[in-house]
Amino acid sequence: MASFIVGVEGGSTTTICSVFRSDGTKVSEVEGKPTNPWTNGFEAAAKLLKTEITQAANAGGVQLSDISCVGLALSGVEDEQCSRDMEKELRREFKDTVKNFTVVNDTLGGIYTLGDSGGVGLISGTGSNCLLVNPDGRQHQCGGWGHMIDDSGSAYWIASMAIKTVIKHRDGFEMAPFPVESVEETAFTFFGINNWKQILPVMYTNFSKSKIASFCKELAELAGTGEELSRWIFRRAGEQLGRHVAALEPHISTELRDRPGGIPIVCIGRVFVSWNFLQDGFLEVLGCGGHAPMFKDFSMHKLRETPSLGAAFLGAKAAKQPFQYDFSKTSDVFFRWKDFGLEKPDKTLMAELQCSDGLGE
Repeated sequence: MASFIVGVEGGSTTTICSVFRSDGTKVSEVEGKPTNPWTNGFEAAAKLLKTEITQAANAGGVQLSDISCVGLALSGVEDEQCSRDMEKELRREFKDTVKNFTVVNDTLGGIYTLGDSGGVGLISGTGSNCLLVNPDGRQHQCGGWGHMIDDSGSAYWIASMAIKTVIKHRDGFEMAPFPVESVEETAFTFFGINNWKQILPVMYTNFSKSKIASFCKELAELAGTGEELSRWIFRRAGEQLGRHVAALEPHISTELRDRPGGIPIVCIGRVFVSWNFLQDGFLEVLGCGGHAPMFKDFSMHKLRETPSLGAAFLGAKAAKQPFQYDFSKTSDVFFRWKDFGLEKPDKTLMAELQCSDGLGE
């Protein structure tokens, strides 16, 4: 009897496949190649996913025929037609071995890893995206268009912003607000070049979005030394991420706004490790600390589990399969903001807010 549930988180850089029992116990988990259907192609993405799901099943000693359903939260899946097309390709690949597939946007995997009561999912990894799910299931999205249109606030955006800022400064086209020498030297070392003309093959002929995005880590380390230009770029990235959330504000339900602990914002992606550099720009866009803040209360969550858990939950729900999990233990609040207005804040709450400022280790 089929009794295992698979959850897949397919990002722009890696794919995580997790196998669960119906009681929520994780049997196995493997990491594989990116499976965005638009960058890989739908057929190629389905073939990759079959390989990676099979590897995860083998790692847990599970037969494919024992898998009752698969939930997949994939980057690039932005509408119903895309979901159906991907599900069709998966059924073709797996034939009759596995029949139940549910494909959704990767941001949904993060939101449902927090639970099934709604929230805001904010992705800033290789790319960026922001999705609102209200408690009644209504959804609204901002972003997720990819780097050719807009990946504002992502690792790729930060890296390319640094490159463009220095090049424009050297060209005399637009002067940088701070000295460019440290960022320039870091870029030359990372990309193995001696001048900016040599960046052209990296950006065009041998283009790799994930390779360019990985330069963001070097910039974060530079910002950690106090270097001003890299810190300015991260602040700008924080503004961009804040604008994603601000765009969804008109659609957030009263029920979600009034939730104890504030509106939950699930933060997904390595860029949030640099929250201390993003924070000021993010809060400024949302009007925090001003006379008219956009939100009265919100909390930012770092997941303990990968979004493959949320994908598994959605897959089981669609297939009407039992899946039990204690969602109260799937995240930690790393930052909370609350507008006290004219009220004097409670001392206990103030202590909680101070302790939750920063991602920590």
